[in-house]
Amino acid sequence: MATMKRSQMARYDKVFFLMSSTITRDEDGNQIPSYSEKKVFGRELNVSDSAFYNAAAAGLRPEKQLETYSVHYLGQQKLKYEGIVYSIIRTRNNGDKVILVCERVSGSG
Repeated sequence: MATMKRSQMARYDKVFFLMSSTITRDEDGNQIPSYSEKKVFGRELNVSDSAFYNAAAAGLRPEKQLETYSVHYLGQQKLKYEGIVYSIIRTRNNGDKVILVCERVSGSG
């Protein structure tokens, strides 16, 4: 029986919600955004110092990195994790997985 490396045995024990938005109009024609949430399992990764400083140079503040299976991610721009809404500011494909680099949405949580 083959042994697995510890890195291959990543547990997807964190729950977060990928948020898809749709725009509707009210009776006055104003655009009203609404969100639907898709529950997915993944794991939290550390934001490296170099990733943090490179993003800061571009005016971004990455606070979380979450990994899940690529099949779940369909280009959503926001997610909710531990009751806080984050913007997805960068994605990285990693085989059949995707890493979502996230920045906290102002006023969330």
